[in-house]
Amino acid sequence: MMKKNVITFIFILLSCISARGQFYRGVEGLAHSPSAEMRQAASLRVGGFYAHKDFLSKSTSETDYARIYFISLTPYEWVEASYAISTSRRNGFDYQDRSLSLRVRPLKEGKWWPAIVLGTQDLAGEASDTKYYSNAYIAASKHIDVPGVEIGLHAAYRHYFSADHENGSAIVGGITFRPEFYKPFRLLAEWNGYEVILGAEAELFNFLNLQLVLEDFKRLNFGIMFEIKQL
Repeated sequence: MMKKNVITFIFILLSCISARGQFYRGVEGLAHSPSAEMRQAASLRVGGFYAHKDFLSKSTSETDYARIYFISLTPYEWVEASYAISTSRRNGFDYQDRSLSLRVRPLKEGKWWPAIVLGTQDLAGEASDTKYYSNAYIAASKHIDVPGVEIGLHAAYRHYFSADHENGSAIVGGITFRPEFYKPFRLLAEWNGYEVILGAEAELFNFLNLQLVLEDFKRLNFGIMFEIKQL
């Protein structure tokens, strides 16, 4: 079964004709882990993500997937904020969680040094159960150009404030590949603290972003985002 899922995922990757970031939060980053990349200044994004429950947490749920909707803004190249609403069903009740993410880049990437970003996700939390997702992090990203491809190296230290979170404090990160012949397309592989994630992202028509994520080699997640650039 696992082999079949992997083959299906690779087929979808190869069939993509033409997305960036943590779609489930609406901000820049890897699929699940933060990075120090930033979106274009003066850009606004709206979208949604269909996530398996294990992509968000290891808690039990009556439904396998949760729906997440977001709006995010990058007013300047060094700051980004997003507001997200996730919906799921547990114990016969529909749950809705609202969260605010904020990222600030004090150091821009240079020739000999990486970019540095400080960020928070759902720092306040609405109740004891939703505080499960509250975390803060520091991330670094460095890009290297080799013949035919741009390679991105990303690492972050992320701390979850809830003692119940299975990840606690951990070093996370990954590697990205962007082909020179089509920069809007990106492949990624990451470690989010407890499992491996593979992903493919693409931008179409300069405003439509798509992301496909294979979590732990067996669970598919996907998102769609519309972006307005240069407000």
